[in-house]
Order: sequence, then structure tokens, then C-alpha cells
Amino acid sequence: MRAQQETLRGILSGLHKASPESWSKHSHWAWYVWPTDKVGMSDPRETGLHSADDVKFVLSHVATVADWTAILKAIARVLEAQGNRRSIPPIDHGRIAGFLNEWQQDAYRKCAPQGFLDAVKAFETAWTSAGS
Repeated sequence: MRAQQETLRGILSGLHKASPESWSKHSHWAWYVWPTDKVGMSDPRETGLHSADDVKFVLSHVATVADWTAILKAIARVLEAQGNRRSIPPIDHGRIAGFLNEWQQDAYRKCAPQGFLDAVKAFETAWTSAGS
């Protein structure tokens, strides 16, 4: 979990270094921010959420939740500022759709703190508004 936490902090740092108008995703980390039940092809840690128990485990780490929440909110601001999805490579769009779909499940939502759910919703709203 420590390596994933360091990765989340690096993602957040990168988001803070650029303005929302100029930020774009360049490295491989989609599976940490938008985990699904499908492991990423390039994910060395085979990250995935396969059950409510997995969700509970990940969300039991306060620092992880805080960074993950901040990342989702920051990417929502990017999408709002840019008005499109070009900042995120098309290869990640299917993963994002899967993530948003999976977070509609009551079993996942019941495990999550409200602040995190608010960040997921903010991201989803921005993603939807940004179109394809």
C-alpha cells in the first residue's frame, strides 16, 4: 500500500505543478485513480477492486482517501477548465467509464466516506460535461 500511496502523492504533485488549463496526463497511473475490476495491462502491482471488501480495505487508509479525493477533484477542475477530455489519453477513457459504472454500486458506495463520494460525483459531472 505504501508504494501506491507514493504514486498517488506523485500524481497529486503533478496536478498541482500545472494550471488546470495546461495539465495533461502523460504517465501510466490510470488504474490507481480509476480502479476497476479489470487489472491494467501495464500495472506492475495488478491493482483492482474486485469486491466491497477490496473497497473497504483501500478506503480504510485515511491518507489514500485524502489523496485520491484530491486527485479526482483536481482532474474535475482540469476537465472544467479545458472543456474537453483531451488532457486524458483515449486509452484511459474505457477505464474511466468502468470506474464510474462500478462506483454506482451500492456495495461500493456504502463503504466510502461522503467526501470521497462527492469527489467521484464532481469528477463524473465534469467528465460528462467535457464530452468525448
